[in-house]
Amino acid sequence: MRIGTALLLILAAYYRSGPLFFAVGVALLLLIGAHLWLRTVCGRLQADRVLEARVFFGETTAIRLTFSNGSTLPIPWLEIHESMPAALALPNVLSRVSRLPPRQHTTITYTLNGRRRGFHMVGPLTATVGDVFGLVRRELRFARRQHLLVYPRILPTEELELPALAMFGTVRSRRQLLGDPSRLAGTRQYTPGDPMHDIHWPATANTGTLQVKQYQPATTHQSLIFLDLRRDGYDAVEVLGAAEFAISVAATLAARLIEQRQEVGLATNGLVPLPPEEEDAVISPTEMTSPIPRLTAHGMDGESDKSGSASAAPIGPARGRVQLMRVLELLARVELSEHGRPLTSLLGERGVALPWGSTAIVVAGTTSDELFLTLHKLRQVGLLVVLFLIEPTGDVAVVEGRARAVGVTLKPVWRATSLTGARP
Repeated sequence: MRIGTALLLILAAYYRSGPLFFAVGVALLLLIGAHLWLRTVCGRLQADRVLEARVFFGETTAIRLTFSNGSTLPIPWLEIHESMPAALALPNVLSRVSRLPPRQHTTITYTLNGRRRGFHMVGPLTATVGDVFGLVRRELRFARRQHLLVYPRILPTEELELPALAMFGTVRSRRQLLGDPSRLAGTRQYTPGDPMHDIHWPATANTGTLQVKQYQPATTHQSLIFLDLRRDGYDAVEVLGAAEFAISVAATLAARLIEQRQEVGLATNGLVPLPPEEEDAVISPTEMTSPIPRLTAHGMDGESDKSGSASAAPIGPARGRVQLMRVLELLARVELSEHGRPLTSLLGERGVALPWGSTAIVVAGTTSDELFLTLHKLRQVGLLVVLFLIEPTGDVAVVEGRARAVGVTLKPVWRATSLTGARP
């Protein structure tokens, strides 16, 4: 436009044409006025995005974009572009054209479907502003990307039949199932069936009759879920699908046990992708209904690799809805690891640290001699062990026999049968 105006001025001067000079002058005035107009309205144009930071699997969430014109001049046309996560919306770009009167605002609402677990990016948001004559246009970039967390799918009761509640440790009730051997409450006379290692020999010598120890009942019932997310831990054809189903199984177990007021924790050898610092820095809690906490507190141990991921730190057993949200948030972000820590190493370190009588819940894709040996060691230190085997291959009866031999409760689960073909 500027080059064309300059050429017209040269032609008007060369031919000394008054009408041409007049036309060029009008064009210049319009061009200058358009620039001043856009400078004024762009300086007073504000944009805001409001969204829910967390969404449960399968739910939809509404995102509201608001543009406010704080100037006394109208915006003749406003073209809006919003980038959306492709996993939650197709097409993944929102384009709208609108006009904005002076000191007015316009609101655009669209929805995203939480059909895929994960940590998704919404934005950036850009707007192109133009004058009424179409002479000048200016693109504005609102450098603000926000995060949307989709929790993993929690399977319905009929889709994942759990073993008896007793398999997951003690439950506080009038019926005392287990006692804590570290807390001696006294002694009583021996009755047939009492284990020999519970005989209190000093008391037996004093009374002349066999006496056995009485323990205080366990006041806590802890379960720690061990989720194997190492890629070579799955023999299924669809490795990613099997791993996603394993994550859903872990989320379902955590939710059910929290409902039973048990203490639940999570340990996994998966990786947590780290958002770029410049994107993480622009999250404003005031713009979110419920801001997402940073993972440094409970989601990763700070050991990152060159791919921008960090190994997930374990979440210790605790009870309550806050604990469930912590577990679900980690399960929403964690991904498969190519060369992560072996599951047996994770079990050996974290399992032996659990109190006597706790439950180790293992969610894995395959079994091995080393895995059964590790599970047997956990049984020897006084833990209950439940193994959820995802899409097992080979002779399941043989695996069940090996599990029984080491005192492990085996729960094979398949998407094809247990879930009637449902996909996570």
